[in-house]
Amino acid sequence: GDEIWVASGVYKPTDSNDRTISFELRNNVSLYGGFAGTETERGQRNWSRNQTILSGDIGDPGVATDNSYHVLTAIGLIQDMISTETVFDGFIVEGGYATSFTNNDYMGGGISLSHASPLIRNVWFRDNYAIGNGGAVSFLNSSSSVFANVIFTNNRSEDDGGAVSVHSGVSFINCLWYANYSGSWGGAIRGHNSGSTIVNSILWGNQAAISSNNISNVSTTYSLVEESYSGTGNKFDSPLLLDPDNGDFRLRKSSPALNSGNVNALPDWLLTDFAGSVRVDENNVNMGPWQGFVVAPVIVAPRDKHFFNSDISEVELTWGWEDEEAEGHQYFYVEYMINDDPVELTSPLVEASFELSSLNPTDGIRWRVASVDAEGVLTWTAWSGFRIKRETPIYVTVDGTGDGFSWATATNLQSALANAIDGDEIWVA
Repeated sequence: GDEIWVASGVYKPTDSNDRTISFELRNNVSLYGGFAGTETERGQRNWSRNQTILSGDIGDPGVATDNSYHVLTAIGLIQDMISTETVFDGFIVEGGYATSFTNNDYMGGGISLSHASPLIRNVWFRDNYAIGNGGAVSFLNSSSSVFANVIFTNNRSEDDGGAVSVHSGVSFINCLWYANYSGSWGGAIRGHNSGSTIVNSILWGNQAAISSNNISNVSTTYSLVEESYSGTGNKFDSPLLLDPDNGDFRLRKSSPALNSGNVNALPDWLLTDFAGSVRVDENNVNMGPWQGFVVAPVIVAPRDKHFFNSDISEVELTWGWEDEEAEGHQYFYVEYMINDDPVELTSPLVEASFELSSLNPTDGIRWRVASVDAEGVLTWTAWSGFRIKRETPIYVTVDGTGDGFSWATATNLQSALANAIDGDEIWVA
């Protein structure tokens, strides 16, 4: 009956190098992440802002091969299963690396479940790996787990189920799979028996080496699937995620996933979305973990991949809104990077413009804009880029050995091609 409240931070199963040690879920004990550390009520937490990370990176930092086999385990018995009264809610699970063929430590890098049916809600499984089935999640025996508002990204298995390998009886409600990979079947999820279900979910950008880039053998309805998959209410158009490559999976205003879910499929306890907002809006529910949509700024100039002449040293960055200003917008930030320099963040900006100065020939600039609302939530545009051209072409002669800045110091063609950048001209004698 206990609850464990976990404040934001990074937690690891052990401070040793023992890869067999995991966080172990216990029957009827519930874990809640997303606390700042001052709350007196569970409803005061914010798991999106107060990221609570359970990490398997116990060895050399950033080296995956010495990570925990499983970040979490939920191991019950036939006569004493872990029940749905066990809740795991508000965490990021990352860095599991299941590579041992002893004791089933070759599957389920994020969590390995056996005779276990915990409720898993508001959780992000990312960057987990298994040499066997289920890069992030694997089920070894009977289970009736429910996953709700759960995200799976960049998980990988060398066998079935890039993110999830599942047997019968598991339900996935308002979940999202993106950029997972399977070396066999089911880039997102592989079902090994009938009876598991997916509803109100999004599966996009997943891959499988043999078959079924997204789903293999799991009943799916009212979901958006990149490749055609039969089921009532399914759609196959792009979900128009805001910035998925940078971890923002919220929906744009014109997304076909808006209000396209089945509200009758929601359990009565699923009252909020992944951001903690109300799950049902006027009897409508989205596909995916987030309700509603996001209005993001739109970059106006310079356009992406534009080239400026070499005499340009100042460039004004401008942006605006596609239709209307985002509700609750307070100010903007600009983030930019010149060549390989560290990313710079501006102070808060009221106007929709910012001037970059002291630019030099051959400089390459990448930038993006964020709208900031009253709660401090940042909504970014995608990255855009432009470049300042060289002052001269690259000069080439047959026997050139110079730097290519003039005919007198011409270089050879192989070197010119290797060192040219976007917008360059090569003059060949």
